[in-house]
Amino acid sequence: MRKTLLCGVLAAVFALPALAADKAAFSVNGVAVPQARLDAMVQQMQQQGQADSPQLRSAMREQLVLMEILRQEAIKRGMDKSADYQAEMDTFAARALANLVVRDWMRTHPISDADLRAEFAKLQIQIGRKEYRARHVLVDSEAEAQTVLADLKKGKAFAQIAQAQSKDTGSKAKGGELDWASADTYVPEFSQALTKLQAGQVAAAPVKTQFGWHVIQLIEVRDVKGPSFDELKPKLVQHLQGAALDAYLGSLKKSAKVQ
Repeated sequence: MRKTLLCGVLAAVFALPALAADKAAFSVNGVAVPQARLDAMVQQMQQQGQADSPQLRSAMREQLVLMEILRQEAIKRGMDKSADYQAEMDTFAARALANLVVRDWMRTHPISDADLRAEFAKLQIQIGRKEYRARHVLVDSEAEAQTVLADLKKGKAFAQIAQAQSKDTGSKAKGGELDWASADTYVPEFSQALTKLQAGQVAAAPVKTQFGWHVIQLIEVRDVKGPSFDELKPKLVQHLQGAALDAYLGSLKKSAKVQ
């Protein structure tokens, strides 16, 4: 656990951009560690969702102290001249430069409000569907279903019939009533019949599905209210920016000569 944490700290620090001369945050054995390095680490943690606080800065300071102690120890042992060190530094440098390119591209290609609202409108078409509250009687044959329809025409209560005859154990006890759901929740045959009904209406003919024969009644319909633009905006930005970045990276890979 300790090794994993330390490797993460080292990776994060070496991945930071080169720092200009700055006032020291502290020193270790007379070697100054710049304040800008501490600030950069705090900024990275903020990007991961942590709030800047005295506690966070204290934790980052302790990690930097440990890193500097280990750095000095590595130099004493000549590890800074090893092939392993050079390979790791090359990897960290490549990662840091790649991150800089990505951050710069994202900074210079912001998502416009118009694009966000256009994407929101697309989602509204999907989110703004209707939900249906229905009930049904499920039986094994068309003849049984026709008998149910005949009993309904005679004035027998739908719920009473469902409780006595329906094979759907999930809704039978509730008089055949189903929970609120969008039409695409149901199998296509059931959905098509349901969406043609008016509130209170019973389908004129039984509907056959993979489960058996259904007599369907629509109880009521309501519009689905989705989240507002402001509520969705952060996710919209993330989605559109991610898609745009993927396209940019794809174009770079396409133009690169990889052998």
